[in-house]
Amino acid sequence: MLDTEGQWSEAFSSNNIRAIIRWLRKLTAEGEADMEETLQAFSCWVQRTSEFAKKELLTLCFSRCHGLWMFLDRSSFTRVHMLLQKLRNLLTLAQWARRQLSSAHLWHGVGVPCVVCRDTFGSSDVKQGCWNREHRALKQHIWLGRLVQWWGIMGLLPKYPEAHEVKRITQMWREMDQSHRKACLETPGFKQGQTERFVTLIQGMVTQLDRQHGCIWITEDCTEQYYPPPNLQALLKLVMVPHIDNLSIQALLMYFVLDIANFLQCKDDLLQSFCKAFTIPSSFSQQIRAFWMLDHGHIKAAMQLLLSPKAAVPGFLWQHRCIIRSLLTRKQPQLALRYLLWAKPPIQSVDDAKLCARVLLQNSCVSDAWDLLKRGHTESDNMVVYFLQACNGFGLCAEASKYIPAGYNGEGDSVEETETTGSQVPLKGERKAD
Repeated sequence: MLDTEGQWSEAFSSNNIRAIIRWLRKLTAEGEADMEETLQAFSCWVQRTSEFAKKELLTLCFSRCHGLWMFLDRSSFTRVHMLLQKLRNLLTLAQWARRQLSSAHLWHGVGVPCVVCRDTFGSSDVKQGCWNREHRALKQHIWLGRLVQWWGIMGLLPKYPEAHEVKRITQMWREMDQSHRKACLETPGFKQGQTERFVTLIQGMVTQLDRQHGCIWITEDCTEQYYPPPNLQALLKLVMVPHIDNLSIQALLMYFVLDIANFLQCKDDLLQSFCKAFTIPSSFSQQIRAFWMLDHGHIKAAMQLLLSPKAAVPGFLWQHRCIIRSLLTRKQPQLALRYLLWAKPPIQSVDDAKLCARVLLQNSCVSDAWDLLKRGHTESDNMVVYFLQACNGFGLCAEASKYIPAGYNGEGDSVEETETTGSQVPLKGERKAD
């Protein structure tokens, strides 16, 4: 029998979780007189063990961060592995108890103050909220431990901050920063602090997370939310942000892994290893690889991969906008048109309509561009003026004159306006919605 805290700790230290679960199952099935008291004591022990393990993991990991990187010697790496196993065992216990104890669980509902809300008895909503928070917290700490473990296994964490290691990492960070800044500076119309028109896909990822969760790079001297992160510690802390989207974090981490592999000129495929370790679908990883190549100027290879069945289709409107702008900026209108036909991004604003019209006009698809502007939004003076100016810029004035509304005299007289919403790119040869 496992009736004492010492016996629980001994079984837990030896990873004998099955023995603890068998004991709990027998205890609740037999309904002994002291069952409630024993469960309360066990719940307190689980709560304390969980809090100690989480705090120790955070302290161990972040105390090994120096400057831009993390340095992990063998004893620290072994300790991370042991704490990770503890947290996994605690998650197993918590999930089993949640299933078997119905509305109660080891953090709430067995007569002891909950470490999350400090309440002993509460409504079902309070209990569910506490369970959700603690369940997620355990998973977040496990994710952090697994990240550090993977970094160590792959030989990316030197044992000590020796001068040559620090110099190499500093150079890597400088190259990442310069590469991103170069992409920004080479983009016509780029303005520092601009948040709507992302010049790179990685900056779009960072900005989206910043909008949802506030400042994501948490450091003393970091005020700008740009890529690359201020240091590895700031990147790792992202996994601890409450309610953060796991897919967004995975995307950011995969992009960072590609940057590291590029600098270190790794023979092994770091991204493939990362995805295998964290069970990330291949199509998602190939999408991020295509994003990385596009940001770094490998245009044709990026689009060949992105348009292939290997990569997942971009799922956000801001991604479509960024890809199209990037292709137009790099004087690849044919690739932009090919992407437009393939992705069929929704038209949700005047700017979306104008962007897609630019792609069509740069490929001399004047009729399609005018149909898009007409159908997508309005035939107002502003839209007509934009159409004429855009056609003039591409030397298509003669062709444009065929499509100007009869009521437009060039002096601001508007024609009848029609508005629609939620349209998609209309092209000749495709069936148009009724």
